[in-house]
Amino acid sequence: MWSFAIYNLRLTEEQFWRLSLNKFMLLVDRYKEQQRRDDWRAALICATLANVNSKKKYQPKDFMPKEKARGKKDSQDMVRVAEGIVAAFGGTDKRQVN
Repeated sequence: MWSFAIYNLRLTEEQFWRLSLNKFMLLVDRYKEQQRRDDWRAALICATLANVNSKKKYQPKDFMPKEKARGKKDSQDMVRVAEGIVAAFGGTDKRQVN
């Protein structure tokens, strides 16, 4: 908690130690929402670029990180995202070429 507060929330040590657990968790919730908003903005840019270069139409949600249990992605999720990006830009999967 302390390192998250200092590094991610940019609190001073004094500010951290004066917070109640409830207030700290409210700040964590705000931080997570800001991260989600930042991810959405990046996904919007990806979708725009993909739509300019592809016949298929993409939505920002197609480029949003999927949150699994405890915020972890499995390797198959990462492969699917990478394949989608390659396809959006007209690339081919060299694994399928003989």
